[in-house]
Order: sequence, then structure tokens, then C-alpha cells
Amino acid sequence: MLDFPSACRVLDRHLRARLGSSLAVVAVAICWPDPAMAGACRLVVADEEVRCPYHAIDPTRHNVVFVDLADDAIRTADIGQPNSPSTELVFDPFLADLGWTALATAFAPDLRRALVMRAKPDCPPYAGAPGPGIACSYGRVTLWLAYHDPTTGEWVHVNLARRGLGRNSEAHGWSSWLHRDLALFNAIVFPDDGGFYTRQEQNIPQIYAVRFGTDREFAIEPFAPDLLWRGDCLTGRVNAQPPREPDRCFDGQRVSFVRRCYSEPLSPETWAWWNTRAADGTGGSCIPGQPAVQVPVLRTYVMELDARCRPGRPFASMLPAHVPTSGPVHRQMGIVPEWGEMLSAISPDGRYLAVAANMGDPRQPGDNCAGMKMNLRDPDDPLSGEADRIAHVCELDSSLRCSREPVRVGTLLTPPESTPLPGFVQLPSGSGLARHLVFSRRWSQSGRPQVNDIVRVDLDIGPDALVPLRFGHHAVAILPISYVPPPRRTGCSSAGWMWVLIVLVRRRSIVPSMVAWTVALGGCRNGAAQPQIVFMSPVKPGLGAVGYEIVTMNLDGSNRRQVTDNARQEFLPHFSPDGTRLVYTMFTSGSYGQPGSTTDVGLYDLARDVEVNLTNTGEDSYPVWSPDGRRIAFLSRASQGLGLWTMSADGAGRRTILEPKGAPAELTFGDLAWSSDDWILFVVAQDTGGCFKTRIDKVRPDGAARTQVTDGGASCTPPGKEQCGDADPGFSADGRTIYSSRLRIGRTSTDPSTSRIGHPRASSAASSRFSAVTSR
Repeated sequence: MLDFPSACRVLDRHLRARLGSSLAVVAVAICWPDPAMAGACRLVVADEEVRCPYHAIDPTRHNVVFVDLADDAIRTADIGQPNSPSTELVFDPFLADLGWTALATAFAPDLRRALVMRAKPDCPPYAGAPGPGIACSYGRVTLWLAYHDPTTGEWVHVNLARRGLGRNSEAHGWSSWLHRDLALFNAIVFPDDGGFYTRQEQNIPQIYAVRFGTDREFAIEPFAPDLLWRGDCLTGRVNAQPPREPDRCFDGQRVSFVRRCYSEPLSPETWAWWNTRAADGTGGSCIPGQPAVQVPVLRTYVMELDARCRPGRPFASMLPAHVPTSGPVHRQMGIVPEWGEMLSAISPDGRYLAVAANMGDPRQPGDNCAGMKMNLRDPDDPLSGEADRIAHVCELDSSLRCSREPVRVGTLLTPPESTPLPGFVQLPSGSGLARHLVFSRRWSQSGRPQVNDIVRVDLDIGPDALVPLRFGHHAVAILPISYVPPPRRTGCSSAGWMWVLIVLVRRRSIVPSMVAWTVALGGCRNGAAQPQIVFMSPVKPGLGAVGYEIVTMNLDGSNRRQVTDNARQEFLPHFSPDGTRLVYTMFTSGSYGQPGSTTDVGLYDLARDVEVNLTNTGEDSYPVWSPDGRRIAFLSRASQGLGLWTMSADGAGRRTILEPKGAPAELTFGDLAWSSDDWILFVVAQDTGGCFKTRIDKVRPDGAARTQVTDGGASCTPPGKEQCGDADPGFSADGRTIYSSRLRIGRTSTDPSTSRIGHPRASSAASSRFSAVTSR
């Protein structure tokens, strides 16, 4: 039986090589008229968004990802099974069939997102004027985001040149993840219709960050520019030590990066000549018609971050981890003008550094063109080669420098094969975890069969303990998969935590703006021996409302801890899903019920004992956590009352979800709750037919599928009384049951001793309304 997708891929590649991209697309469209036939992949927007079937990564069986040259797919495998040919598909080759070839892939620690370097080999180079833009990025490298959309069961591939990078930018794309919502990469960013660099000294990529609020809401920005930006320096590969928890950095997390600076003092140790036959820049050119260029050395640096993901020191005070060797053989460059130590990687424990050191042909130390004769890109062109990049490993000392001279990893061929892009993988062993280095090998000499495969090295045995991996034939750009599982909770039932709901008697405002009310939610602290609750306690009764402080304790009243201690009111605290942080309404002036008060969203990091403002508008309140702890929903001022907003857990990516439509059905919004199955409950104040009361609606976090849940009951609010209806919504842990309180008879809000609060009662979340339970 004919395999149409495979046949069309082969046809596409042959036509692109002979006819060019546009004619090839026409031919393949005739061969393959329906994109749905492409393994169910579908083109959403040409050169911008593609969706393909989701292929999960199993971290118990997959520890590396690579590009398969046989079909341009991206696959995973286990280097612990060197004799197994087994690999598993992650990303379909459909994008490659559209011309976007994959170069390397880096997965987030939760394995839901990835950044992929891609390029269009048939795109024209930059010619001094705005060119094809997003479709080609002038033939240079473009960064794509892939994320898992669980609602459709797809991997969604998005070109970042349309989502924060200029269409003419070059994202070199050596990306790494600090945690699941923050990735780093190196890039040169240009405005959409700007020019591009044409001289070597203009090639100055910097470190950029992708900060995620949601999969489709993210910001691309320079990373710590006040500490790291150097307009005279090129930045190469960035590689981070995996986080200890999937959603945050930790104090001392290490990141390696490569940099060369054009302000280096001119000397043989820091500059080398490219495209000259002699190392001193004389003797004529290697490649006729190409200019001779002096190139500064590439050095590797290691920095430590704090828990906020900030570097501990500026680049100006950093020393390179090692001084690159600058002998004649190490200064021989290939067709790419680069030399020194590059493509660095940090081990999972942060103790070891791997670098790829540039090296030409050791048999010809006097021939400065020798590097161009190795690892040929075109077997018929003897000067199309790339000099070797040989992997070396060292242990770092406390100053973040190599404690000893880096040890060269073994090679098997003559002249030596290139062993670039090293990465660390830990495998179980009898004594714990064994350190392995994994890398692609490349060897291409004129008139000799080409070698492209993958090798692992057991570093605990020695640098020459090379093990070829059977699955690695025709594979390139192998990188580790560093899965970080969610934190474990000890001493608490995973099925039952967050079920505790404590309702406190409280004052409510008599005005229909529904400023705030007081509920304490129970939680299970990460690592705690027992479940805990958080609540507000009148620690300083003489100060009135501002004398309330946030307190945590076990459910039996033990292990009581006062969290805050200040002269302002923190209101309605909630544990994060992992129990390590609190979010709450912070009164920046005034207090609950006081006219003219201002509020922002506050966050308290329990491990670090640090309180921060996530917002600074003076109009934000009622924050609640998403079930995965990555986002926060809250209320903020809208054109009509208070609207529903979301933001990421670090305060970035602020976004409006819903605003009240106004009288009579939607005066303002109130209390929030976010369920484990991704619904947001919110209170709605209405005044229909002269009957003022509150009801509960629900909506998806993207603003879709809004549904009325309750009608607020039959009671209307008498003048001057506490509002009738439903309030204080909450969900059970499995998201199937909704809890709330209902006031059926108006009570005077200024006298809490005479207020009666409706007892919490439950109904199925599938139901559109509650059935009332009689108060006692």
C-alpha cells in the first residue's frame, strides 16, 4: 500500500531542491490536497501556527529529545537502553514538510511546553532591504513555541516572530527553562520592518526571556538587562540547571552562557583571524571572494540566580569559568567564524560544567584553513567544513570557575569527530545516580562516508567510556529532558486537602458594591505533617481592622504561626495549591468598609518570609489561585463596578476576562473561586425589577462558556439591610461540588450579633442552581 504522507514528503524535498519553495508547495498541494491527511496536522495560519496530534512524553522512559534526520521528526528516547532502537514521536514532521526544519528542542520541566529552533533552508539571505519577513526571517534561525492544548488533544506550534519577536529578528534559539513559566534564549531583536546586521561586529545577540501567563499569553523581553546587557558582546548558548520545583527558581540555581565581546584587548589570546591561510592574518584567503575577519574569543560564564530568578551579580564582575586554549590548532575556524569555548551546559546538580572547545585539524597546525576542510557541509566542496567542537568537562568551585583544567571527552576517529552540544543526563545506578554526558557526533571528510550519530559517556567511569546509542543513527541535536515532578505533600490526603471551609461571622457592606467579606480556606502545606488553615486573627485588637494579621495553624489548632506583622490590613488569604505561598487582598490605605480605601494583591512566600505586592493599582482585590498555582484571578475596577481579571503568579500578564454589563442584571462582581476542573465562580450583583440580590455565575479562565449557576433565591434585600442572595462560593477538591452561603432574610449589616448567616449547603456543579437548606 502506498504511504501518501511519506511519498509527498519525499516529493516535497526533491522539488524544493530543484524547483524552489513556491513551485514545490503547489506540487505538494496537488499530491496532498487536504492538510488533515498530514497525520491529522492542520495549518492554522501559514508560517505562524500549526496544530498536530499530541504525543505525550513519559519521563519514566524518555530522558532525551533529538531531531531525526530520516524524516525531520522530533523524537524521544532513553539513553539508559543503548542497544534499543526504540524511539517515540513527539512532534510530527509536518512543519519540516512546510519548509521549517527543526534544529534543536528544549522542553519545560513539566513537559507541557517546548521551544524549538527552526529555519527555512530555502529562504534567501538578507540583501540590504526588508525582505520576506516572517515567512523566512531572511534565512536565519527562528524560535517556535510548542504547547499542549488539552482541550483539543494537540501540540500547538506558534512562530514567535509574530508573538513578541520582530519578523526580522534572529532568535539563535539556544533555549533553556528556569522553570515551567520562564525560559531563556539568545537572540538579536529587530523591529518588524527594520534592517538586519551585515557585519560580523553587529552580530550581538543578548539573553531574552519568555515569561508565560498562559500558553497563549506571554511576554518576550530582555532578561535582567540591568545586570547582563552588553551591546558590544555576542551571547551564545544559555543553559540552566533544572529547577527543584517546576514553577519557580531557587536560590543558587546556576546558569551557564557563552559570550564574546568586541571590546576585548587585541592579542593572540583573545582574537584570531578567519579566512586567512596564516594565523597572523597573512598568506591570502582560504575562500576566494570572502573578506578576512578578526574574531574575538568565545568564553563560558556561570552565574547564580536567587529565588526571584535574578542574577546575583552583574556581568561586569563575572569571570569566565575557564580561559580557552589559544594555540594554532584551536584558532583554526570553519566556515562559521567562531573559536574558543562554546555550547556550554550545567549538570542537574549544578556541580559540573561541559563546554565544546573549538579545534581544527591537529595534523596541520600551520594551515589556518584546515578547520574549513573538516566536517564538510557539502562533500563536493573541500572548503565547506565546520571546525571540530570537542566536549570537555570540569567541576566548578565556589567561585563558579573550573576547579581544574577541563577534561577532554574521548573521540574515536581520525581526524577527531566533532562532539558539540553536550548535555548531562543522570541515570540510576547501584550507588544512586550516575553522571552521563550525551552529545551528537559529526564527521564528514572528503571522499569518506559521513557519520551522524549519538554517543553517551559514563563520566563516573572516565572520559573515554563512550557508548554508541543504537537509536541515534541519523540523529542530531540531542538534548536532555529534565522533568521536574510537582512537589509531594506529606501527611495529607491528596484526595481530601482543600476540603476544609471555615466561615467566620463578619460585617458586610450595605452598599451594593460588595467590597469584601471574610472567609478562611483550609490548605495542606507542602511538606507539613498535617493539613493547615490560614485565617485572619485580631492579634492587635486595639488597632481595629488593621490589627488583624494572617495566621496559619494545623486543623487541631496546633502549630499556630503568625505570618504577617504590620499596621495594615491583609484580607481573605488563600494557600497556593502547593501550600508554599499565600495570596490575599492587601489594604495599602484604609481598611475594610472604610470609604476611599485602596487595595492591591499581596503575596507571601512562606519559605522565604517575604511579602510582595503583585499589583500596584490601588484597585485590585479578592485574589484566588488557579488549580495549578500558575495564575491568579482577582477583581479590579471596571467601567461598571468590579471586573474579573487574571494574571500569572508573579504579577505579569494581567488580562481582563469579564466586565459587568451594568444595571439591572450586572451591577458588579464579587467573591471568586477557581475549581480543579478550571471553572471560575464569581458573585454577580443584580437589581432586576427592583429586587436587589446576588447570584453566582461561572466562566472559563479565557472568558468562554459563561453560565449562570444560581439565581440568588427568592428573597430581595430590604432597604438598609445586608444584601440577600448567594455569596462566598467554593469548590470541593474534585471540582464536582459547589459550596456557598445564602442570606434569605435581610439583616442589619452594622450589628454582627444579630446577623444570621445562611448555612453552607451543596449541590452538584452540573446543576444550574442550588437547592436551599433550611437555616437552624
